[in-house]
Amino acid sequence: MNRRCISVVFLFCILQITKPETFDVIGLDEPIIVTVGDDAVLPCHVVPSTSLEDLEVRWFKLDFTTPVHLYAGKQDRPDLQDKDYRERTELFKNEFPHGNASLKLKKLKASDEGIYTCFIDFKSSYEEAVINLKIGGIGQPPWIHLEGTSSKGVRLACKSDGWYPEPSVQWLDGNQKAANAKPETTHQKDSNGLFTVLTQIDVTSDSMNRFSCLMQNNLLNKAKEARLQIPEIFFPKINVWLIVFWVFVALVIIIIILEIIFHRRKRKRIKELQLFCILEGYKNTEINYHSVNWEEEIELKPENGFWTIGWLGNNLVVNTSDSPHQSLGDVPKKIGVYLSYESQSVSFFNAHTKSHLYTFHGIKFPQKLYPILQISENTSLKICPN
Repeated sequence: MNRRCISVVFLFCILQITKPETFDVIGLDEPIIVTVGDDAVLPCHVVPSTSLEDLEVRWFKLDFTTPVHLYAGKQDRPDLQDKDYRERTELFKNEFPHGNASLKLKKLKASDEGIYTCFIDFKSSYEEAVINLKIGGIGQPPWIHLEGTSSKGVRLACKSDGWYPEPSVQWLDGNQKAANAKPETTHQKDSNGLFTVLTQIDVTSDSMNRFSCLMQNNLLNKAKEARLQIPEIFFPKINVWLIVFWVFVALVIIIIILEIIFHRRKRKRIKELQLFCILEGYKNTEINYHSVNWEEEIELKPENGFWTIGWLGNNLVVNTSDSPHQSLGDVPKKIGVYLSYESQSVSFFNAHTKSHLYTFHGIKFPQKLYPILQISENTSLKICPN
């Protein structure tokens, strides 16, 4: 029994001795922010510390098979390296005995931004860590200039290149407050992945006529600004009295046009009225009938030179004392009048039905005859040609 226990203890000790040691690869949780053109160190350490001289250290970005930097077989392997990183990467080999696998990137470009993986092959296992590298570029000082005048005032333009990522753009007035107008801003990427920014705005005159263009890289929290003061002569002046004058001229023209239209309509109406004779009463009627005495009240009878018919309800009324009322049913809407000097007669017809209404005979006509029309309110009559 004791011998069996001793054997078990001996076997357990052997397993403890042969158990492979485990390692962790530590990177950095926070992103590394570096300016374009500078160098950056991407940290990577093995814990617990162990020598890396006989191990494989591989840094890659997107493709494991195309490394940013590869150390294998106790040497660097630039022949397998991504061509965009050749002669721009370096490992700290003097720190290999302490487990330091950090990578140095030189002369950073905008395209270097991204996620990097530090991969270490321990032969019996492997571990890796990721590093987030962010790149920021500060562009050249903006160039602000006056492009010309516009209907809204003066157009300003501001341009700068060398930014990454796209900067925020703001126009300020002389009091360092945001300009009221909305700018038009475009971004164009160059061959190096950097942005050229062009922004334009229409401004109006204020108390200072001073404007500034502010471009800021929010990643690096750095900005560049350009200022311009515009002479007063470039802003169009508004002459209030000139505006009042032209408004007055416009009103006069409108009044004249309205007067012309009114008088033309009035003359047209007069001409139309000359074709009609409307009697609303018999006193003070201004009509030239040469054979009629208008000084007294006019009675529409043949003895006075009037041969007329009319309607009372649906009954035909003739202005003779011996003619009774005749019931005609519907009142004609169109009356035809036939005058014959030879037969000395005046006849009235229903123009729609071509039926005879009444005829006056034995009339001694004066030299001139005129039509007489009498209507009730809210009605109208029209004389039609044959």
